[in-house]
Amino acid sequence: MKNVLSIIIPVYNKELYLKRCIDSIINQTYKELDIVIINDGSTDNSLEILKEYENKDNRIKLINKQNGGVASARNAGIKSATGNYITFIDADDKIDSNMMKSMFEILKSTNVQVVKCWYVEEYANEQKYVSMELKENQVEISSRDGFIETIYPMLINTYRLNSCCGVLIDVNVIKENNISFDESIATGEDFLFICNIITHIERITLINNPYYHYFMTENSITRTRNMEQLKSKCIQKTRNYSMLYDFIKRWGIDTGENKRKISNRILKEFIYVSRELFNFTNQGVSGKEIENAIKDLWTNDLLVKSREINNGRPVQLNEKISIFPAYVNKIYCSAISKDRIDKYIYTGIAVSKFKDALRKLKRN
Repeated sequence: MKNVLSIIIPVYNKELYLKRCIDSIINQTYKELDIVIINDGSTDNSLEILKEYENKDNRIKLINKQNGGVASARNAGIKSATGNYITFIDADDKIDSNMMKSMFEILKSTNVQVVKCWYVEEYANEQKYVSMELKENQVEISSRDGFIETIYPMLINTYRLNSCCGVLIDVNVIKENNISFDESIATGEDFLFICNIITHIERITLINNPYYHYFMTENSITRTRNMEQLKSKCIQKTRNYSMLYDFIKRWGIDTGENKRKISNRILKEFIYVSRELFNFTNQGVSGKEIENAIKDLWTNDLLVKSREINNGRPVQLNEKISIFPAYVNKIYCSAISKDRIDKYIYTGIAVSKFKDALRKLKRN
């Protein structure tokens, strides 16, 4: 019996990148593919491009639906998939020609339920390989100790398992446990999906090979310019990462230390988003408006819970940055840990104004 691999690609207004993505899929060295492409109500030329490919390759199955978001599109793809294994690819990315063959061979040879590869970040003028930082190029994990030592810490402390892309999953894991993407959220739906997958598996292999190419397009790297969108993004991420408090119970690692690590991650997200809010100082937004926005986030119930769990411990950002930002971050983290939000806001606005003045001096 042939093993068919289902590749699910959600598409919304990606006409500029579709050919690059689909060409990398139809030219895979592994040919037994079930290519499920979901046009999620695109308003550009995406649908016409997809129809051309559907006519050229009978492995392509095109689903045309009203716009419902990426979670809705991926769920539609899962329902339509007929393969023994499933992976996901974003429409503005691409994969190496041997990705599917290599990952499937590893999955079968190591007898696991999931294989996760790593990726390359593609910028306009450079590539950046992002390592999984494994001790070996390939690590098979099939014991509870292995999950406790490697997998769970990756989910709690890092972003290495946040994405569903570059992951090959036994379809039985998804269908037997009714796992799907949460359509009620717009940010981080794949992180929660992966957490649910990890909850229901016993064997996984991680590989450092960067088969997946994540393109940092203008949409990927442009920061959100709207303060309300930033606040909403922060609140959604806080909700998502707060789910880890429930997951560690299901994983049997509900310890004070792990709770503190989760609280640190949530406080980190608050710092990252509020640093972007500080930048609005140089866009005509008053300091009072920024102060109110940050204090509004600061009093969010889930953030309050994480502050209580953190209990004044220093927040660890784990950033590789220069001395000046490191010193500023030390002030930020100290103020956050000691619940001195006014000092935090004052410092952030002052630093933002100072940076803007330096930029203007350099231009002159």
